[in-house]
Amino acid sequence: MTNQPKTVEAVRDEIISAIAEVRAVARSEHDEQRNRTADWLDALFVGVTDAGALRAAAADALSLYGGNGSFSDVGTAESHHAVTQLGTALRRGRSWFMPETVDQPVAVRATAFIRPSKWLHRPVRLVRYDAYWADGRVEFGVNLRQMMPRVHTTDFAAIDANVHANCPETGAGQWVDESGSVVEGPSATELPSANSQGVRRKYRVSRYQSNTKSNRMWRLGGGTAALGLGAFLTTGPISDGIAGFLGVLFCIFGLASLAGLIPRKHR
Repeated sequence: MTNQPKTVEAVRDEIISAIAEVRAVARSEHDEQRNRTADWLDALFVGVTDAGALRAAAADALSLYGGNGSFSDVGTAESHHAVTQLGTALRRGRSWFMPETVDQPVAVRATAFIRPSKWLHRPVRLVRYDAYWADGRVEFGVNLRQMMPRVHTTDFAAIDANVHANCPETGAGQWVDESGSVVEGPSATELPSANSQGVRRKYRVSRYQSNTKSNRMWRLGGGTAALGLGAFLTTGPISDGIAGFLGVLFCIFGLASLAGLIPRKHR
């Protein structure tokens, strides 16, 4: 892959070529609906000469991609290939190699490495982030959120998940663009040094995924502590008055917390 930015015309022609493939497959399979959709897509990109119009047209076209019953719901290997290729080209048109991306990299990736923890010196997996810019350079050790200033917070969660889903247990992962799609990029990498900083991330565990083991430990510890304090307040020397009432509340909270550890089918 060349490191030189693509022109608007080159990206537009790639999209139009992908639309033509969709149309050819639709005609061979007698799919009139997808054939008409290809005509509509063609009309979107005819005469497009600037990056803003290309991005807007690509965003409109990507609205076709959804779940069951959508344009991207295909039934044969040929149509799947054509529709997937078109989707890739459209995502490039929406975000890749456009002049407006000077404030945001073309793609980002995660690079994972193992380092001993600070206090216990146990091996932990750390992740560093790299950014690929439109001029071909790769910037190492960036802040992932700061690299995506135009991405909405809700969309960033999907990008974050895809970046880590495409990162091996150790080593450099694949490049992911602002739409969350895996894209091609330079293979250049810079191995983390002994003093490299990173973010702790378990392999194949999302940052937004609840940690069941940790939650159970907190529930056990909190429930036990609350039950013990409640028992002291209700039976101890200060059980009269408000202390006794608070003790009852703590006991209720502790029992409820511990009861949450019991599987629902056994409650």
